Amino acid sequence: MKVSMSGRDLIIEGATNQDILGGSFRNFAGIERKDPHTGRIVNSKGKRSFNLRIPDEYVDIFKQNGANIKEFGGNPDEGEPPIRFTKINVNTDSSNRPPKIQIIKNNNKLEELPVTMYGQLDGMFVENCDMVMNFYHKYDPASIYLNLMIVKPHMDPISAKYSALMDDAGIDPNAPDVCHDDDAEMPF
Repeated sequence: MKVSMSGRDLIIEGATNQDILGGSFRNFAGIERKDPHTGRIVNSKGKRSFNLRIPDEYVDIFKQNGANIKEFGGNPDEGEPPIRFTKINVNTDSSNRPPKIQIIKNNNKLEELPVTMYGQLDGMFVENCDMVMNFYHKYDPASIYLNLMIVKPHMDPISAKYSALMDDAGIDPNAPDVCHDDDAEMPF
């Protein structure tokens, strides 16, 4: 992963699944989450965000811009450093310039993801991702907001083999399996 600044833009190129931390570190859907131990709300409903791993060689860029850098894991006794990361906000509600998220489809064409589908990134295995972000310095520490994200999802070998047929049929192997009818019966 490469990190650089271009004017006021923070540019991330070549991020992968290990850089865009998964599990409870991703909340593109903006669902409310509570700490299982305390019951305290740790993510309010509608607040979309994800956490980005910061490679050691780029920590200074984030520190110089006032970002809140957190750490977890590592084993100092065995010389294993902790993982450093920071929260990236995905503001779709009150922003004058909401972020754009685009997915590279099977046919190598870009498709803009509607906000209602951002949650599909929560479980997606990311093969490659480029992003543009900005630091916001109203409070200390500074917040980071996503402006643009272009994501290439990992495609399994069978989907890759039949991608042209799937594209012609309008089937997206990266789309989550969602049943919108809560009363629908299972066919088996």
